[in-house]
Amino acid sequence: MNRKLLSVGALVVVSSVIAAFYLMPGSSPEVKRERYLKGGREYIAQNKINEAVIMFKNAVKVDPAYADSHHELGLALLRKADYRRAFGEFRRAADLNPEMVQTRYYLGNLYTLSQDFPHAKEQLDKIRG
Repeated sequence: MNRKLLSVGALVVVSSVIAAFYLMPGSSPEVKRERYLKGGREYIAQNKINEAVIMFKNAVKVDPAYADSHHELGLALLRKADYRRAFGEFRRAADLNPEMVQTRYYLGNLYTLSQDFPHAKEQLDKIRG
């Protein structure tokens, strides 16, 4: 019972922090995005992956055209072993910024895991330039 209560309490705290970040008056989308990204990175450092995913999702919502937000969300989803959603985020990041070598590396690995070797080779070729 205490575990459930702690989980609910943690969810309330995370939701409050996210709301505080999002509702800050006078903040530009870029400032909000960077706050969410910073918060997500801090959660990753604390190994709080679920909370990090929430922060990175909010960064994507604030600025969906920013490739780094999609990349960071993809990394967090990988840590949760949510490969399908991680793949989608890496694809989006690569579409937004084709020069992201690390994103292409992760895409290539995910293609290899799914035994889609032609697409994995395509990612490798794009990394090589």
